[in-house]
Amino acid sequence: MVDRKNTEDPYVGLDIAGYQLIEKLGEGRIGVVYKALRSMFGDTLACKIIPQDKLKNGWERELTKVLQLRGIPHIIQYYSHGTHLDKQHRTFVWILWEYIDGMNLKEFIHNNSHIDIAFIENALDNILRALHACKSVDIKHGDLHTGNILISKPDDRLPRSPRKIVVSDFGYGGSHNDIDPKDDYKQLHSILMNLLRTLNKHELSSRDKIMHDKLSNEFSRTLLETDKTQGSYVQNPAEMINVLDELKKASELESSAASNKITIKGPGDYLVAEALGNNVDEWKALFVPDFLASKELLSRNITVLTGARGCGKTMTFRRLTSLMDIILGSPSAVTEADQFVGFYVNCRDIIEAFPWVPKRITQYAEQQIIHFFHLLWFNEICKTIALYETDEPSSPESIHWLEDFTSRIFGNLFKKAGVNILTHVRSFIENEKERCRSTKLGKKHSSNDWPLAKYDFLDSLHKELMVHILWIQKKPVFFFLDDYTTPTITKEVQAILNSIIFKRRSGFFFKISTEASNSFEKVGHNKKPLELSHDFELIDLSTVSLMQSEKDRMGFIDKIFRPRINRHTILHGKELGLIDILGKMEISNNELARQMRTTALGKGKIKTIYKGIDVFAGMWSSDIRTMIRMFTNMLREANGKLDDTNYIIDNTIQNKIYRNAGGEFMGYSKLVKNPYEFEKKLCKKDTVINYGPHLTDIMEAFIKVSRYEMIYGNYVKNQDSYQPKQAFRLEILDKFEPESSVLEFYDGLIRWHIFLQDWRGKSSRGMITPRLYLNRILIPYSNLTFSSHDNIQLTNDEFNKLLKEPKKFPDYWKHKRKKNEREPDLFKE
Repeated sequence: MVDRKNTEDPYVGLDIAGYQLIEKLGEGRIGVVYKALRSMFGDTLACKIIPQDKLKNGWERELTKVLQLRGIPHIIQYYSHGTHLDKQHRTFVWILWEYIDGMNLKEFIHNNSHIDIAFIENALDNILRALHACKSVDIKHGDLHTGNILISKPDDRLPRSPRKIVVSDFGYGGSHNDIDPKDDYKQLHSILMNLLRTLNKHELSSRDKIMHDKLSNEFSRTLLETDKTQGSYVQNPAEMINVLDELKKASELESSAASNKITIKGPGDYLVAEALGNNVDEWKALFVPDFLASKELLSRNITVLTGARGCGKTMTFRRLTSLMDIILGSPSAVTEADQFVGFYVNCRDIIEAFPWVPKRITQYAEQQIIHFFHLLWFNEICKTIALYETDEPSSPESIHWLEDFTSRIFGNLFKKAGVNILTHVRSFIENEKERCRSTKLGKKHSSNDWPLAKYDFLDSLHKELMVHILWIQKKPVFFFLDDYTTPTITKEVQAILNSIIFKRRSGFFFKISTEASNSFEKVGHNKKPLELSHDFELIDLSTVSLMQSEKDRMGFIDKIFRPRINRHTILHGKELGLIDILGKMEISNNELARQMRTTALGKGKIKTIYKGIDVFAGMWSSDIRTMIRMFTNMLREANGKLDDTNYIIDNTIQNKIYRNAGGEFMGYSKLVKNPYEFEKKLCKKDTVINYGPHLTDIMEAFIKVSRYEMIYGNYVKNQDSYQPKQAFRLEILDKFEPESSVLEFYDGLIRWHIFLQDWRGKSSRGMITPRLYLNRILIPYSNLTFSSHDNIQLTNDEFNKLLKEPKKFPDYWKHKRKKNEREPDLFKE
């Protein structure tokens, strides 16, 4: 009997390189995949068919990529390719691949019968190993999604055989006819979120519940963030695998401890606020109500808060919300926090919904993005109202306005329930978020599909809240928007959302956190440039930390670390502060500079030791996370040397950790990426490759000049006496005008907090000019002092020279100073 289905197929039955095409397995945008059997040996391959008319320039890239990845077990294996004619004599290209007997991850998720935390852990591990292999040969997948990850059936020949997980389809790059590659790690983050959504957390074991939280928070942030560098977007899959392994171990340990009623705490716990989740005890223990520039942040203005990663922006934003007040059962104790109502959204929710956004955003895509953005705020507000209503029961009539408002906005999309209104509305919003997220971005639709795509939706919602919610009414509302940073949120998306965020209103204000003053798009409504002090106020925590007095700095840092000191096994319960653990630096900055000068000139052999709370607080430039790591490393090194009679960490340990921290920062700086590249600005090819090393060269050149002035420069009057010149500050003497050829380097120095910027100064010639401070974490590493009285003065031409040719700059400076040739050459390596 003739199989009509097969005879109608133009490929089934064809012989390809000794293999017969016997069954169609699947179909993609440009190709079809068939099962290919070699009956003589009984082996099976997969054959991808691409009709000639669907071939596009660059199709061979897939083969070029996988040929470099032969033998990697988590990547689909290539066998051969060629051309052939189908049954209707049309030319096609065929490619023979390894055959995976199973299904793709998209189908696997749809079936949802074998997904658990163990499967997710294994999938992440396998995919990261594949990405590590890609990174080692300098290629990217560029189109990683659930349809391109293959899941095998268990091998019946082996007991407890794990499913094989393989990455396939290394194509041209992006999907939907866009050849720009997607970011592999954003795509993996989206895959992770898809997998976690399939699980009912309440049905998980204690260990798996803990791991679920860690994957949702800590590991999720690792994928979207960096490889523990200061802003580097050079992801490190090997490090991510290590993080995954550590999270597994921590989950096992915490689960075991919980079952034995043991509380595990350490000074280095919770380096990121997301890891705190809604843990009431930990929030109460670790949140410090004093934070930098609190008065400015809580002013009735649109405010942009910047600072290095780990400076506490997320913890501050989350804790200032009404939701956290209800969850924790008490107000935050932040001064004047009772004078406003706060709601919080993290931009990672936008990334999760739209991990890939095209360069050109259509009108339909713009409406979809605005709709989803408003859904996030609507959801957060309803969640807060729901908790408040639970805590303070009121009559059912008090919430009917919400159902009426939702019905009025969404029209036929929303059906009234009449009972359990809050639950019904919240469920509807979650479903609407999923509908928006799962719809292809920019897909044409009817005008009613995205009803929240209105720039004034929050204005309408706010009016309703003012009328119906007693605990809001006349209070201003602050919308805390976290992680609003490029390239996390692309400039194209920011240009859309800015018209909502920076709109002037009288009743509510946006508070936005971003990494640096140049890490967000300053374009508002109708592409009008946003102006500082006119459209928003800028708070740079790095600058604020620099302006603190030494006493205030030490007091602030001590408040943060006291609860962490109390978590240490030996130090617990002793009410110790940093000075009790670190001691003090016995000599002044001036004496330290004199000692270093004497030693460098060969007139003595004094070993410079950095120690004490003075040094620890002095190194702080707003990055709390780095300080916690340093402190934890010191405690770890001192393990076994601390007891009930001796709390102070040894000087040599402190000195080592302080210097190492600067060395690590410099090493991280070599990895940072040119922000012009991911902001789609024009940048030279060589700066893309050598960008991080060039920034490091600038840093090292400035350090050498500062050291030169300290050792060989003229003495300067300081504190009524003459002292060696001590400078980690750079000032421009005349008009500050970086050349176009060095702007990308200047922006990188600021973006990655290598230099901290303060615009409040004037040059010696009376012109407004930025003061640039070397990141203070580098001072012990560089053998400098923390004195901020002196500065290195450069003309604008010299500053451009430093940025353009940093390796030559120290010699230029030495010759400019006309030093005696017989003096030792400090610049020789």
